[in-house]
Amino acid sequence: MKELCPAEALHEECGVFGIYDSTGKTNMVSAVYSALYALQHRGQESCGIAINVDGVITGHRDLGLVNEVFTPQVMDGLPKGGKMAVGHVRYATTGAGERENAQPLTIKYVKGTLAVVHNGIIENYGRLKESLMKKGYTFESDTDTEVLVKLIDSCYTGDPLAAIMAALAKVRGSYAIGVLFKDFPDEVFAVRKESPLIVGYGEGENFLASDIPALLKYTREYSILDEGDIAVLHRDGISFYNEFGQSVKK
Repeated sequence: MKELCPAEALHEECGVFGIYDSTGKTNMVSAVYSALYALQHRGQESCGIAINVDGVITGHRDLGLVNEVFTPQVMDGLPKGGKMAVGHVRYATTGAGERENAQPLTIKYVKGTLAVVHNGIIENYGRLKESLMKKGYTFESDTDTEVLVKLIDSCYTGDPLAAIMAALAKVRGSYAIGVLFKDFPDEVFAVRKESPLIVGYGEGENFLASDIPALLKYTREYSILDEGDIAVLHRDGISFYNEFGQSVKK
């Protein structure tokens, strides 16, 4: 399988967004739609939204611009309610321009469902994919992101933070990711390495985003994640951890 070199990694350009609303009053679909529209300059090939409503993760993804994929009919058909969601606009780096390669990528594991949005490039995804296939994993796309999703799943034993850290310890490359775990319907996880990622502070709402324009509708207060930082959006605000899992303050 082809391994990507650092020069190829320079061409990555996708956009990610995530939101946690402690009040439950925000329309998740509309909020993510607006953010993805603001991030459209980071990817015009495909887009998608995943929503966690009471531990059930569903959503929609397809090829096209945000307003083409999320028509009024599609918007009306997506789940109402929920406190957390992630979204993605894609510019292809690995994987052709097919619907199967659009994000968020959602997989079912033994105890529930996992959804991931990813901007960046996993340079050693070929070797990781071969290792996961030997463990019984199958793949529906040819993206490095699906490898990342299933790598996290392979490390998951009930502790999402530990699973993310264990998976990323095996990864060589760049990433800005947002993760939803079915088992944890009150937390959104975000990690950054060599790809832009910020978190925003709102009133009863907190956000993650690739770029400031996605936050401007909601807040002007934000923090830039340092290399290896992990942020967890939850009902009490945002918690930060370094790459070793130690709590840090921003």
